[in-house]
Amino acid sequence: MNPTTGQPQIAPPPAPLSPVTTVIRALVVLVVVAVVGIVLASVLLPGNTALILQMLGVVVPTTGALLAYLQSTANQAKIQAIHVDVNSRLTELLSTQGESERAKGVIQGSEALAVRSSTDALAASMQAAIVAKQAADTAREAAQQVTEAAQQAAAVLAAAEKRS
Repeated sequence: MNPTTGQPQIAPPPAPLSPVTTVIRALVVLVVVAVVGIVLASVLLPGNTALILQMLGVVVPTTGALLAYLQSTANQAKIQAIHVDVNSRLTELLSTQGESERAKGVIQGSEALAVRSSTDALAASMQAAIVAKQAADTAREAAQQVTEAAQQAAAVLAAAEKRS
């Protein structure tokens, strides 16, 4: 009872179980039921190996399937992490490409200024060349990082396929 309102307190609902917890519980229950069934079959029906083999014929593949599901859940988290990493690298590459395009525009603008004033154009051209070099270096580094990330992703996927 709530002392201020006099109404009964309602307990909050329990937190939902994760799929992994549910699968582990199912595995434990399956193994316990299989062991109890095999023990009962061997005690109550001695010499009836066909029944025990039939039970094992159901339990073993089911256990294997549940364990494969657990492994795929673990692999999914790894694949998601690689996906996020690759996407962040692509974002960096696109921003670097934008800087490079801007530097190209600065160079083109400096060429137009060269017609008007040779000294001003020379200074702007030098500045644009510096910016273009920096942008090209940044783009090269970003492309290298994306290549490395893709290679790492391929290695992880290959390792995951080997485990499967």
